Amino acid sequence: MRPSISRTILGILATMGLLAALGAGPVAAAGPDIVRQPVDDTRFFPAGTRCAFDVQGARSGTLTTRTWTDASGAITRQTFTWSDGKITYTNPANGKSVRTILAGPFIFEPLGDGTAIVTVPGNNQAVVAPGFGFIQGQTGLSKTLVDEVTFALLAVLHEAGHQELPFPDGCIALA
Repeated sequence: MRPSISRTILGILATMGLLAALGAGPVAAAGPDIVRQPVDDTRFFPAGTRCAFDVQGARSGTLTTRTWTDASGAITRQTFTWSDGKITYTNPANGKSVRTILAGPFIFEPLGDGTAIVTVPGNNQAVVAPGFGFIQGQTGLSKTLVDEVTFALLAVLHEAGHQELPFPDGCIALA
């Protein structure tokens, strides 16, 4: 059985939350507070973590975080969306690459009991390559219950559409 979108979302949301926290100042009770964070980073995935060979992932775009708070300043909702967001995965041994588009939105809603609902109605990486077409991806609707602090997956509430990780199947276009 392939891992579902919810596991990938948790890692992405943790990263986004960190970016938002680093870029956000004091949160106003009126909300939403809007933070736009340019992202341009590269990550190396050793053989066996994405594909049977090394893969480099270069992510770029602008991440927009909207944060709503209540009168006490507690976060009631956050949305994360990308403008021109993409990840280009490259096999450094042969130069072949595929690009995935990041869109979202990712919606984070704390429930006040230490848990939160994470909803992704849209696209969160779909590997499409010339000569292959749609290979694998996460598109459609996902709704999960997570630990509010660690983003640990507690329950999958709903998944529809393509909800499979883009790798390892995305490796066929990089080989």
